[in-house]
Amino acid sequence: MGTFDGTVSGEGTTYNRIGGLYGRSGGGVTIDNCRISVNIKGGAWSVGGVGGESYTTIRNTVYDGKLECPKSGAGFIGWSTTDATIENCVFDPQDGSYITKKEDEGDRVMGPFYRYGNSDAILTNCYYLTLLGDAQGKQVRTITAGSYINISGGGSLANPTTNSPTLTMPAANVTINVIYSASNSITGYTSGADGWYLISSPMAETMNPTSVTNMLGNTYDLFRFNQNAEMEWQNYKIHNNDAQNPFNALVSGQGYLYANSEDVTLTFFGTPYNGDNRQGFLQNE
Repeated sequence: MGTFDGTVSGEGTTYNRIGGLYGRSGGGVTIDNCRISVNIKGGAWSVGGVGGESYTTIRNTVYDGKLECPKSGAGFIGWSTTDATIENCVFDPQDGSYITKKEDEGDRVMGPFYRYGNSDAILTNCYYLTLLGDAQGKQVRTITAGSYINISGGGSLANPTTNSPTLTMPAANVTINVIYSASNSITGYTSGADGWYLISSPMAETMNPTSVTNMLGNTYDLFRFNQNAEMEWQNYKIHNNDAQNPFNALVSGQGYLYANSEDVTLTFFGTPYNGDNRQGFLQNE
């Protein structure tokens, strides 16, 4: 990854087409895999964090300098023209950055990635952390998981500690999956009389014991109470495949007897159960 830093200033001048990497570029130029941390203060129009006037393709690039555009500009390209393309890029300006439209700009679009010149730039998978000007691309959102919460979905970062990290960002809107988990510790038994726990599922969904982490590991016993059965306490290992009323589910609000030969942690995933007969794990001392 190429890194560029420093300061470019056109303050007090009428210079236009000012950029952190170039002032004006023609067609056929590609900028790829760069980090541009240049502080830029424009004196006139067409100021961009990466370039001024541009027919260029910019890929896999981050701008994270301080950008000051008192008369007009944009986060990446100060004047977009035909064939200007920005792909897989991030705009993360420093505090104090701003974009101001000139009075005669009218409805001309300018924002985190480009200022409309004679054409809109083509954006693909472009994200901004701070919105300057008009919304372009997608805003980066931060989701922090609390205790017992697992989050999946969205983009992914591969090889983050190397010189060649790869950020994969979805082009379409994504669904963030949030899954609650709850864990309880079980102490292994030392005889046939100790180590029994009265347990209940903390989740609203009916759960198959196979989906509970560590429940069916080692030597274990799992019993349910079935008043209609000849043997009212039924062992999961014997009755999970019964033709009628098989024991293949842990039902919310119902209790079960459980023991394991080893110290284990049982982890449940799902939606928290808030109904009647809520019960944690009770051990028979």
